[in-house]
Amino acid sequence: MYDAIDVRSIIHHHTEQNGLAPKDVVPHIGGCNRVQEVLHRKRPPSPKMIWRLHQGLGIPAESLIKADHEATRVSAAPRTDLPDTHSLGTDRQSAAVNDKELG
Repeated sequence: MYDAIDVRSIIHHHTEQNGLAPKDVVPHIGGCNRVQEVLHRKRPPSPKMIWRLHQGLGIPAESLIKADHEATRVSAAPRTDLPDTHSLGTDRQSAAVNDKELG
């Protein structure tokens, strides 16, 4: 039932299925701003938040923990779209040499 990839999707699905609004999640996460941060993926849920969502709304804690772990694992993966940093030092040295030759 909760095969979603992230916590936001799980919370959204659960609230939608039970006719709840984001404000109904406030007592379990802590404040409107905190709810928005979690729902907009700006803040990961703390273990305390996960436990409160489980206890108060009946969302399986295992699903929330697994989703949070998967999101952390994916965001910690090395980026492949960045330039090779080893070549940057050579380029900087070349630029410094070129500057001296021009000046």
